[in-house]
Amino acid sequence: MANHGFGGPYARDDHFGGLGDEYARDRGWSGGGRAEDVVRDVHPRRISFRGRGPKNWNMDERIREAINDWLTDHDAVDATDVEVEVANGEVTLNGTVNSRYEKRLAEDVAMRCRGVHDVHNRLTIADRETPVGKASE
Repeated sequence: MANHGFGGPYARDDHFGGLGDEYARDRGWSGGGRAEDVVRDVHPRRISFRGRGPKNWNMDERIREAINDWLTDHDAVDATDVEVEVANGEVTLNGTVNSRYEKRLAEDVAMRCRGVHDVHNRLTIADRETPVGKASE
């Protein structure tokens, strides 16, 4: 028997746990009996239907809840005066925030939600200056 490197032919055989191709042929097994080949034959590649819900299923309420949760958990957005409405995957943000930065962040949070097709950002920036008195006083 010739030396085929470290471990000989036993170490190179990955088909039948080191039993060898001759052993497999004697028992009527095919030479390509790897587990991944068997799985590939049993489960052919399929088209993914992920994201397609049942007929008449409306995802709008789930989207609204997710956006409300994310706005509530976001450190940089004060969502106290923000209202989220969802219709057919289109989100409308109404209310007030403290800055242009918060307005854009709220829109980004809404747009990242799965199932959202468009965001209508109708948030306004709250007036930060509170009048103390008349300028002439």
